[in-house]
Amino acid sequence: MNQARIGWLLLPSVVLVGLSLLVLYGLDTQVFWDQVIFTVVGLGIFLIFGRVDYRIIINYPWLWYCLIILLLVGTSIFGEASRGATRWLNFLGLPFQTSEFTKALIILYGVGLLSRYKRRTIWLFGGYLISLLIPVALVFLQPDLGSSVVILAIGLALVVASSFPVRAYLIGALMISLSLPFMWQGLQSYQRERVVNFFQPAADPLGGGYNAIQSVIAVGSGMVFGRGLGHGTQSQLRFLPERQTDFIFATIAEEFGFIGCVLVVVTIGWLLWVISQIASRSRTFAGRSLALGVFSYLLTQVTINIGMNIGLLPVTGITLPLMSAGGSSLVATFLALGLVASVAREELPVEAKLEIK
Repeated sequence: MNQARIGWLLLPSVVLVGLSLLVLYGLDTQVFWDQVIFTVVGLGIFLIFGRVDYRIIINYPWLWYCLIILLLVGTSIFGEASRGATRWLNFLGLPFQTSEFTKALIILYGVGLLSRYKRRTIWLFGGYLISLLIPVALVFLQPDLGSSVVILAIGLALVVASSFPVRAYLIGALMISLSLPFMWQGLQSYQRERVVNFFQPAADPLGGGYNAIQSVIAVGSGMVFGRGLGHGTQSQLRFLPERQTDFIFATIAEEFGFIGCVLVVVTIGWLLWVISQIASRSRTFAGRSLALGVFSYLLTQVTINIGMNIGLLPVTGITLPLMSAGGSSLVATFLALGLVASVAREELPVEAKLEIK
């Protein structure tokens, strides 16, 4: 059952969640206890999906795709608006962010679809790319620029893993390039300001550049060893916006310093390395693609989040996986990791098992 690989997959995840809970306890005890509950639910989801054969789950790609569209369209119609964005859907009194679950579901759809067809034709490539751009556009219009970029990155990673002809990639690159002007026009005014202020945050320190400036101040003030748990001035005095969600990395940097940042980055790198090893050892295309899809999901989101926290990327409002407060992000991430655990359990591909029988 390859229990050792699953243990190595779970260990860095638990370390990241544990560090997150430690920081959240120093920020807000109510948020801390909420996150404890989400962690228990997430671990349960991880164990459930880790024990189900992923080859059964991916066998229904259009079911997952319809669920994605249903969730995103339902959000646009019935979702709860907050701060000018409609990203939350209420289910039985529990609000959840549909774009977070879309990231995991798009992997199931993409892997399931691409695994069905052995021939890598232009038509398959074009159809898949168009079907991918629909949920990307729906998330983009919520508006949620960061999540739409992550979903697009996941879909493109699955394409790269599928070894299509070179001309297919050229056509795809052309399609995406032509869509960029329309994406810019589709941005909300505050999103355009964030991109512009990324290059000159000091030009509007109390407006569009405020978040980026406060985050960089928090990161820098932590220095080598940090100010100590619960003693960060930027985070504790609430100068740092979204201190427990989008900017939790800046909070960690302020309270635990450079040492804390290194611990986070190294642990995330450890988790990504374990996922890459599971992908490389998988005996099936579906298993490799699924693990690589989760790898690209986490890598893209971590890069964007840490990049915006240290002022290297525009602020897009995206969470740090396993660390930011919030049930949707945490549970969806554990769901994706559960799929990787399912891949790690495989011993022989389906074809080999049939030959042995």
